[in-house]
Amino acid sequence: MLGPIIVKPVNQQDMVILPESLTKLVIFSKQTGLELEKSSFTLDSGFDSKTNKDLIKEHKLVPVINPNRRNTKQPIAIARMYRWFNKAQYKERYKVERT
Repeated sequence: MLGPIIVKPVNQQDMVILPESLTKLVIFSKQTGLELEKSSFTLDSGFDSKTNKDLIKEHKLVPVINPNRRNTKQPIAIARMYRWFNKAQYKERYKVERT
């Protein structure tokens, strides 16, 4: 294997290929001696779901996903969503993505 490359049709959603992509990334990193355990895995709010967070945690990574408010209007619920969110790490993701 040369790298964790996933080839899919351009109309395939990122959400659909996340499990396979993440698994291949972890396998590739182990083969190359790169330890990803406890590393942050940063995604945008489109990936904010319990399923995705659990998948990331199964691979012993730390999910850093901007909470998706999903029309939440209650201040207490919004505050809970952001309780564990690391905004500083997320800002670094934005810098890298723009570059």
